[in-house]
Amino acid sequence: MKIKYSNFLALSILAFLFSCQKPPQTSSYYETNYATGQTVQRNGIALPQGKENYPIDVFFKPDKPVYEVEALEEVSLSNEEVNTFKEKIVKDRMVQRGKTVDEKKILIAALIEKAENLGASCVYDVNYQYYTTTSVSGYKISGMAGKYSLKNVKN
Repeated sequence: MKIKYSNFLALSILAFLFSCQKPPQTSSYYETNYATGQTVQRNGIALPQGKENYPIDVFFKPDKPVYEVEALEEVSLSNEEVNTFKEKIVKDRMVQRGKTVDEKKILIAALIEKAENLGASCVYDVNYQYYTTTSVSGYKISGMAGKYSLKNVKN
């Protein structure tokens, strides 16, 4: 009985010492392959998303500009296209839907260019919507072009 108690005590002390160490930090995420229907685990570290630098200030809903803004005009882009079934359906599943991050950045850049042509210093209430069905897909991105106002600035 004494041997079992001393073994238990030694194992408990070792377990306590190892539990005080910082556990290894592994991160993993699951990625779905819609073409095959399988889920694959990927290992890696999650990188924080940085804020994009645009030539003028861009505020997505519900963020608002800190300073007073004089509204100029609403700017928007939209498009609707017919889906081709051969490209969109694999094994009775809709794949390749939506816009990639790069395509969304291009749309935001085009919206900013429209606002800059109006003389805007910011775009606020920016809203991006994407919709898709089996036959049609499209997007709409809109926002209010504005110019920072100097009415209430005190010297």
